This record gives sequence, structure tokens and C-alpha cells, in this order.
Amino acid sequence: ILERLKSLESEKNEALAATSIFEEILARYPDEKEALRSLAGRSKGLGRRGDEITYLERLLAIDSTDKSTLNTIAYAYNDVGQVEKSLWAINRYVALVPNEPNPYDSRGDLYAYNGKPHEAIESYQLALQKKPGFMSGEKLGWMFIYTGEYDRADSVFKSMATSPDRTIRSQGREQLHYVSSYKGQFRRALSQLDEAISADRLEGYDGVWYNNKLYD
Repeated sequence: ILERLKSLESEKNEALAATSIFEEILARYPDEKEALRSLAGRSKGLGRRGDEITYLERLLAIDSTDKSTLNTIAYAYNDVGQVEKSLWAINRYVALVPNEPNPYDSRGDLYAYNGKPHEAIESYQLALQKKPGFMSGEKLGWMFIYTGEYDRADSVFKSMATSPDRTIRSQGREQLHYVSSYKGQFRRALSQLDEAISADRLEGYDGVWYNNKLYD
């Protein structure tokens, strides 16, 4: 335990030292975007969320069309309870790239975090319209579980289980048993898990979703 504590203290000291170096760079070059981005990330790691947001806002002042910054600051605002600013940032991201799936996926997350499942569902569906097979599929299925729309959740996961992508297929198969579990059909859930494990083995898949099934 003592060795681990020493290691953690060393890591913290290194992070503080690196932060100091980036601050010196920023003092000389106030518009250095990569220094601002690094300081924002390090501030978050050190639990300084206010500093993180300050650096991100400075980035946006330099480039208001920076997609990555808009996405990051939307989550940061949400984490400190500034929900209106969070939605402003993510909607700005959506407006910049309306044909990309990620801003809709992120907006779905923010709605979900704030107890708005139906708005989250709509946003996840838009993400999947922009790019079928995008990572919003699992989230959409879970929103349907949350709202008690089990048949729709089952349909989402079954669609994932027929994806041409082997990893997504395994993920979809892994999620299916949760629908049965939430419906109280535990024997069916166990049977679905067994079938999913067998399908993974047949396909030679031994990634994270296969391992999740073993833990479940």
C-alpha cells in the first residue's frame, strides 16, 4: 500500500510539474491551442473542473468551430451542473456538422444524464441514421429498457447482433439477455447468455464482449 501511495504521489507531482511547464508556454504564447488543450485535460485529471472549463472557453474564444472542444466542454459544463450551457455547446456542435453521428450521440448522453430519456432516444436515433452501426446502438437499447419499452430494446439489440461487424454482433448478443432479466425472465436470460457465448466461440471472437458474458 505504501509503495502504491508513493507511486500516486509521484504521478501527482509529475502532473503538477507538466502543468507548470504548459502554463509557462501559455504565458509566452496565449493562443497556443495545444497548451490550452493539455492544461484542460490535466486540470480535469487533478479535479480542477473550473480551471478545465476556463481553458476550454479560451480555446473556443480562439476557434469557435473546434468540434472536439465543443464536445468536451459540453460534458464539462454538465458535470458541474451548468446544463443550459452544456446543451448550448452540444447544439452548436450539431449545427456545425449536422451529418456526423457523434454530436447527436453526445447530446443523447447529456439528455440521458439529466433524466430526459425520450429526448435521448430521439438523439441516439439520429446518430444511427447518420451512421448505422455507430456506438449509439447500445445506449438506445438501454434507454428503451429505462422507459419500459422492452420490445423496442430487444429489436435494437437483435439488429446489433446481425451487424456485419463481428464486435458489434457480439455486443448485441451480450445485451439481449438484459431485456429478459428486466422482464423477470431469468431462465431465458441465462439461456440467451449460453447461446451468445456459443456464437462467439463459433466465430472465434474472444474480445471484451465475450468476456463480459462470462462475468454475467
